[in-house]
Amino acid sequence: MRERKQINIFTEGPITAAFIADSIQKHSSKTEIGAHNIFLGQVRADEINGKKIVAIEYTAYPEMALKKMHEIREAIFEKYQLTCMHVHQRIKAELPVWGKELFEDQTHQWKQNS
Repeated sequence: MRERKQINIFTEGPITAAFIADSIQKHSSKTEIGAHNIFLGQVRADEINGKKIVAIEYTAYPEMALKKMHEIREAIFEKYQLTCMHVHQRIKAELPVWGKELFEDQTHQWKQNS
């Protein structure tokens, strides 16, 4: 089993549906790929103590997070027969990445990773 190089998974700003569609389109000529499995999250307008969340600001230790993501990615390649895999920042339960929930009244709280 070959080890793949560690890649940067972090994207500044929102990850848009157009970005994901463009990424998939770039793989359309790779005929060994038979499907694409996508998870694209978005900020829910949840209310906490009567305050609506309007955004989430993420903070990370990039070196630690990239090392951990590389380990997770290698384990997935070892377990499943995948041709390729692209991850753009969001495996928060296992990565050292934290989210600050920003409320419409300009206050915030740190999000509990799950």
